[in-house]
Amino acid sequence: MAVMKNDDFERILQLGKDWEVLSVETDHDEEQVDVFVGTKARGVKFVCPCCGELCKVHDFRGRTWRSLDVGAYKCVVHADLPRTDCPKCGVKQVVPEWAREYSRHSLAFERRCIEMVRDMPVAAAARLMRIDDGSLWLMLEHFVDIAMSGVDMSGVKRVGVDETSRQKGHKYITIFVDMDTNKVLFATVGKD
Repeated sequence: MAVMKNDDFERILQLGKDWEVLSVETDHDEEQVDVFVGTKARGVKFVCPCCGELCKVHDFRGRTWRSLDVGAYKCVVHADLPRTDCPKCGVKQVVPEWAREYSRHSLAFERRCIEMVRDMPVAAAARLMRIDDGSLWLMLEHFVDIAMSGVDMSGVKRVGVDETSRQKGHKYITIFVDMDTNKVLFATVGKD
């Protein structure tokens, strides 16, 4: 494996300006790279994730995220994230720049997964990314919800509805299409 510097990992992981790579450990038996990340600004105030106020740090909590592989090795990011002590909102976990709230995968990892699902079934993409397909379905659901929240259907005049079999055994999916633009408006499991 080629030797990578901490700066290389900071760029690849897209850590942002407030974070730095403290150390990198490689476990050849597990075929895993562990990247330990810390904040550059210990002892300073952080922005409350709820109200945006600058607040003092309450404490730090250890978290891990799966990130993009480094060669044939899995990459796991470890960080102690600060929790703010906000006078308005209480104690709140700071969301790092490289991951979304409650996710256990980096944004770069999620982006790669979503790109793969465009061209292959979820199970195949999950197998290639070495995660379970349930995790990939949750990622996909999150990003589809975001995309659908911005869809304006006020100009739709004609809607076509059809059901089709999605697999053997009478498993159906129902699709709603804008008949004028041929864009899918909505799809759901079942035909009821």
